[in-house]
Amino acid sequence: MNRAGCFVAAAVAAVVVLSGCTARELPAGPTEADVAKYYEAVADAHWAGLGLGAGVERPETPSIQFSTQEDWAASVARCMNDAGFDFYSAQGGALTVTGDLSGPTDTVEEKVAGYVCQLSYQPEAVDGQILSRAQLDYVYDYYLRFLIPCLGSRGERVADIPDRASFVAESGIGPWNPYWAVMTDSQDAFEESRAQCPPMPPGLATPWE
Repeated sequence: MNRAGCFVAAAVAAVVVLSGCTARELPAGPTEADVAKYYEAVADAHWAGLGLGAGVERPETPSIQFSTQEDWAASVARCMNDAGFDFYSAQGGALTVTGDLSGPTDTVEEKVAGYVCQLSYQPEAVDGQILSRAQLDYVYDYYLRFLIPCLGSRGERVADIPDRASFVAESGIGPWNPYWAVMTDSQDAFEESRAQCPPMPPGLATPWE
């Protein structure tokens, strides 16, 4: 039997039936090393996204204090205020910039302070957000063998599929999912696709829901 046909969907029951091939159990979850690597990747991506160049020294990665989303915004705003940027505040769980912004903004100093503050305070990870390397391999196989063909059967074309190494390497900054390529403005169409083609394999939560 073609290995690509091993994954078969059951829309009603949240199961994966492996017919004619050896069933794979869901691999063990992340170790402490996996979690540490995930947050290192988050920090690396954040720093690279600032575009400050080699001339700016990167601060030592701070220890993380975890919180709820609402507490996160208040903690980051307070941290930015303490660093001298008093136009940051928290409103409804969101980090906002307020006050007189007529002067220079988005300076190197502000970006570095934002890097330190946002890494120091982070929301607790949701289920499915941090996976072990074995789980990432499992998810990638699920995408190739079931989810992408399932979406294709509904007329959805998934392009720009990353290779396995890229998928694993980018898992710390929001792992790729075939649904990113087929997002639709129709909520009904999305829910129908999701019911027939679950975005994650059984046993793993969908972190972006």
